Amino acid sequence: MGFFDDLVLPEEPPAERDVWVSLRPPGEDEGRYAPPVDRFAPAWVPQLEVVGAGPETRVLLTGWSVWPRSVTLHLAVFRSVRRQGADAGRQSGLRVGLRFSDGRRVTSLDGKVSRRIPFTGPQGQASVATTEQAVGLIPLDPGLHHSHRSLFKTDVDLYLAELPPLGEAELVVEWPDESVPETRTAVDVAALRTASSRALEVWPDLDPPESAQQSGAFATMEMSGPPTFLAPPLTRYQLEALRREEEARQRYVPRADWQRMGYRDWGDADLIRARLAGGAPPAAVAGRPGTTPLHLAAEQGTAEAVTALLTHDMDGDAQVVVDARDDDGHTPLWYAAQNVDEGAVRALIDAGADAWTPQSGPWSPGRLLATTPLAPLVRELPGAVELPA
Repeated sequence: MGFFDDLVLPEEPPAERDVWVSLRPPGEDEGRYAPPVDRFAPAWVPQLEVVGAGPETRVLLTGWSVWPRSVTLHLAVFRSVRRQGADAGRQSGLRVGLRFSDGRRVTSLDGKVSRRIPFTGPQGQASVATTEQAVGLIPLDPGLHHSHRSLFKTDVDLYLAELPPLGEAELVVEWPDESVPETRTAVDVAALRTASSRALEVWPDLDPPESAQQSGAFATMEMSGPPTFLAPPLTRYQLEALRREEEARQRYVPRADWQRMGYRDWGDADLIRARLAGGAPPAAVAGRPGTTPLHLAAEQGTAEAVTALLTHDMDGDAQVVVDARDDDGHTPLWYAAQNVDEGAVRALIDAGADAWTPQSGPWSPGRLLATTPLAPLVRELPGAVELPA
C-alpha cells in the first residue's frame, strides 16, 4: 500500500495535454534585471542583525540569496506603530545602498533604464515591447500579497545583478520619514562569493523548445509588488534639476584662476568676488589678448563687477591695473565709456583712471564721454579738451 493510498480516491489517467509554455535556454539578459529563479536554487548566507533603527522602526538584514553571478539582499522592516496618511513614493522613504571595495556605490535610488523586450504575438508575429526597468539595487516583489502581509512587518527584497568585488563592503540604510539615521553595516563579501559556487543549477542541459509546442502569447498579472515605502529614484527631470543646482553651487566655489569664465560671467560681481577670494590675480590676462578682468567687467557695463575688482587688495598695483592697455591699446575706462555706464565710469575715475590720453587716433575715453550725457564726469579732469563744434 502506498503512503497516500488511504487518503485519495483513484482517478483516471490524465488525457494528453497541449504544452502551454516551455522554459527556454538562458538569453543575453538572464540575471541582469531579476534573479534566475527558473534555473537555479540559490545558496543561503544568513546574516541576522539590525541595520537601521528609529523610535518606532527596526530594519533587519535577514540574509542573502546567492546566485552564480548575483545576489538578492533580504531585509525585514518591523514597526511598532502604523500611522495614517503615510505618503508613498517620497524621496525620504527607505533608502538602501551598498558601497564596494572599489569605491562604487549601488542603491535602490539608481533610477531606471528603457528596456526593450522581444515577444511573439498570437499570430506568430515578432514584436518588441518597451518598459521602464529599475537598475542598481532592484526592488523585487517578495511574494506576499497584501492580504497575507503582517500589519507590522514587511519583507523587502533587493536584487544586485553582480557579485560584490572582494574587499571591504558595507550596507548603508537610511529612512528619514521613520527617523532612521544613516547606518552602515559590514558585509562579508568572501562568504557571498564562496556561496555562489553552491547555487544549484536545476536544468543544466536544457534544449530549446520546438516552436510547435508553444501556444502563442500569454500574460500574467501580479497584484502585489515592492513595498511603497521604498524611496523612489529621481526622475530624469529631477536629476537634471539637481545637476543644474550643483553647477550653480560649483560656480561660486573660490578658485585661483579665471578659467571657464564666459562673456556674460564678467558682469557677475559675486562670481568675480569668489574668484578673487580664491586667489585669482586681478592683473592677469583673461579673455582676449591683453585684456584683464577689469577690461572685461567694464566691457560688460556692470558697476558692481568693476567695483569688486577695484576694491580688492592689489598690493599697490591699483593704478597699473586701472590703466592697463589691451592689445588694441584700450584701457578699461575706454570700454566703460563705450557702454555709457555711469556707475562703471565713476568707479574707474574715482580709482584714478586716465580719461584724456588718446587711445585711438585723437580719441580718448574722455573725448568719447564728452559726446554723451556723462560729459560732466570728465570735463574738469586733468588734460580735458573741448570738442570742436
